[in-house]
Amino acid sequence: MADTCNSGYPNGVKDAQGNYVGFFINGTDESVGVVDMTALADDFVADTLSPDGTFRICIETAAAIKVQLSDGTDFTITAAQAGAYTGQWYPANIRTVYKTGTTGTFSVGW
Repeated sequence: MADTCNSGYPNGVKDAQGNYVGFFINGTDESVGVVDMTALADDFVADTLSPDGTFRICIETAAAIKVQLSDGTDFTITAAQAGAYTGQWYPANIRTVYKTGTTGTFSVGW
């Protein structure tokens, strides 16, 4: 039997930093609601984060979303990818959603 306490879920996925990636959303920030980057003045960073300082997004509209991932790299979720994940939690640990390059809307969780 695998040791799930020290090593994460059996056959769990690790991120670039060697941390196990959880697949469950443990909370949401209901005060944020749906984030529309066209209405914000700057990049989005969640106030309520997971212990590693990241958050997840649930894609609300299928359009490009430019993010900074947990390892510090920039990544653009294309409109086609966003379309495939509309209404679902996108499987990436995110530090920032950039205003420039984002036209889609999303909700926030961790």
